[in-house]
Amino acid sequence: MTWIDDGVLRDRDELLRSMDLHVFGPAATADVPRDPSNLVCRAAALVLAELEGPAPAGYLRIDLQKFIPSRAGLGGGSSDATAAWVGTLELCAQLDIALSKTALGPDFGAALAALGSDCPFFLTPSGYARCRGRGERITKLERFALDESIFTIVTPGLECPTGTVYAAVESGRRAGTLQVADPAWQNDLEAAALRVVPELAEVRRRLELEGGSWMLAGSGASYFRREDRVPGPELLGDLMADFPDHRYVGAHRAAGHGVVCLSVMVPTRGGPVPILGSFALEEAHS
Repeated sequence: MTWIDDGVLRDRDELLRSMDLHVFGPAATADVPRDPSNLVCRAAALVLAELEGPAPAGYLRIDLQKFIPSRAGLGGGSSDATAAWVGTLELCAQLDIALSKTALGPDFGAALAALGSDCPFFLTPSGYARCRGRGERITKLERFALDESIFTIVTPGLECPTGTVYAAVESGRRAGTLQVADPAWQNDLEAAALRVVPELAEVRRRLELEGGSWMLAGSGASYFRREDRVPGPELLGDLMADFPDHRYVGAHRAAGHGVVCLSVMVPTRGGPVPILGSFALEEAHS
């Protein structure tokens, strides 16, 4: 996040309109918005809307490096938004930009949760939490056995629109058609996701041929499997061959932390300079 000093003073509304978003990286696909509808812009706007005094000359530039596929059920959009929210707060502090008490109050996170139900989770210091409601009611958990767990993740060449999947959950409840599996290791969203994207059934069938217990990640379309040991390259190679249209295949150790805002930059006469090589919170791609 960079404050670009172009010598122009702007009021609050002008600042919101002048945000400059740049999206790049291996998961910067065409469906990721490059305009103010992107969650990072909306999260930054939540903070800038609470300005109480004049801002310095310039405008906010956001550089979003995408590692997590969109519409994959992996929390990419929510982690982006949370990092932008934290980074904008930090940038305002570094620039001595006055914000309302509301912006700094304990209830302001509810506005962030309205952008994405997963957003509050990414503020959990340990990276582990029990989430209720839409995901916005957080009970923090200490680091535990999952620290050493390995997960294989497959994101097929399908997309699951989050809002549509959740709408299918509500529709299914009213119609009484959703089936809930017995095991504790389950994702109750899968039945709704299958109704929205029936092609997921074939994805699951092909994954089950590999053995193990696969679970839908979030609202889909990714699936993951907990491993007993680090999978060899032959497994990942087989999965890539089985899903030639895949958007992602990889094995990960549980990260155990939230998001990281990679850098915050402030203006000098010579242009922007980095003040933080790494902030507390990055889009979790490790």
